[in-house]
Amino acid sequence: MKIGEALRKKRLELGLTQQEMCEGILSRPFYAKVESGKNRINAESLFKILFARQIDLVEFGKLVQGTYDSAENKAEKRYQSQMNVAVSTKDIKLMEKYCQDIIESSNDEILQLRALVALAHFKGELGGLSKEIRVKIKEKFDEGRNWTKRPELLGLLANTMLLWDQDDLNYWIGDLLKKAKKEAVSDLILERYLRLFENYLVADCKIKVQYKFLCK
Repeated sequence: MKIGEALRKKRLELGLTQQEMCEGILSRPFYAKVESGKNRINAESLFKILFARQIDLVEFGKLVQGTYDSAENKAEKRYQSQMNVAVSTKDIKLMEKYCQDIIESSNDEILQLRALVALAHFKGELGGLSKEIRVKIKEKFDEGRNWTKRPELLGLLANTMLLWDQDDLNYWIGDLLKKAKKEAVSDLILERYLRLFENYLVADCKIKVQYKFLCK
């Protein structure tokens, strides 16, 4: 859906006329052409209308995302959706197919690594991941690119916790806790943090059980 179409949709939901929708921001004739796709609206005017009419920005963004998102991002989201289906159904053959599709077609190395780890996990082969793959994954958290606010890297850490020793996990989780206390984060990032903390507790228990077993 284009911006003009999304504005018209939200305006009709609010029961407003075009004049009421753009009052004090744009002229009605100009705004009418925005809705019809004949005029382009600048970002400042768009946000003024959205804020003035109390239109949820996230919801509005979802309406137009499919039109303005890049082909590459659309492909990555499709791959991610396919992997989520395969994981939720625990369909190993389907996961193998999607994993191969991602490796061959995606340019997103993080998505490729997550696919490989997810497949290895459900096949019970996490311990068999090569040293090269482990190094690549670890490097993603050592790049200094503000990884604690990147959803794709938070997801990668959640998927790979059982690969790391206690010191590594303690360091990364400690970093997350510091950020959570000091900085405001979005609902999406907060949700990822909570999932990570939950996974960390589970991973911590498994590591301790494995350690006791080895020491007997």
